Amino acid sequence: WLKVFPDDERLNTMYTKLLFEDYCLGQYKDGLPIVTQQCIDFLNRVTQGGNKITDVRDYILAARILFWISNGDVAMENQAIEMLEEQRIKHPKAWSCDFYLASFYASKKDFEESIKFIKNFS
Repeated sequence: WLKVFPDDERLNTMYTKLLFEDYCLGQYKDGLPIVTQQCIDFLNRVTQGGNKITDVRDYILAARILFWISNGDVAMENQAIEMLEEQRIKHPKAWSCDFYLASFYASKKDFEESIKFIKNFS
């Protein structure tokens, strides 16, 4: 379907999410997080404003990819958190922003901050 509809943003997003969740997340090579070029291209489209769809789910996926590849880089982690916080303000009913913010802060061992977001979706 990518060959038939190469410019379909929703299909590309679904494909990126599938690749990220099934082949990248939790996988390392030589101590570094694995990420596909499709995921990097998606991240760049969203963060550089080239994404035609402004769906909150696109930004959440981009933030998840960014946080994953940060591999402890505080600036990248903070950028991922800022992306989610921005979307949380624009889309207050999108509980998944709170879910991933809680997850990101827990990964950083900032449990006090994590709990604040857990309370919002529990």
